[in-house]
Amino acid sequence: MTNTFTENDRTVLIGVKYGIAIVALVENVGISARPSIELNPVRAGMVENASSYRWSSYGAHALGQADELIRDHACYLALGATDEIRQAAYQALFRHQMDEASKAIRESVNSGTALGSERFKDEIEATLARSVRLGTPGRPRKKGIDE
Repeated sequence: MTNTFTENDRTVLIGVKYGIAIVALVENVGISARPSIELNPVRAGMVENASSYRWSSYGAHALGQADELIRDHACYLALGATDEIRQAAYQALFRHQMDEASKAIRESVNSGTALGSERFKDEIEATLARSVRLGTPGRPRKKGIDE
């Protein structure tokens, strides 16, 4: 398994915890979500840098390390015409602030909710036959009680 996007960019494998795959349903995350995903093992204290994590594609994409498991995604290939340009552009993604995107992705994964447009969430709910949005907090109000 690798931290990689599926062909339709709607599912991202975030990692494996306690033997369970943690998958995020997202819409159109593109290349901008990569720093958040690649840095999860670093934030968790599992490794010192992203290229040290066994399942990370950072070494291949940012440093040009050979990895037979990695298949370059169209979003990555669009970063530049040559390997050197793509690697430099990929490294630059990690230098830019990704706080809002990273926070939204983490909140979505931690809460078990979908990240995307309302239309996307409607599609996921119809497919799964369950809600993928946060509910309203608290108990439902009892009917018939005067307020």
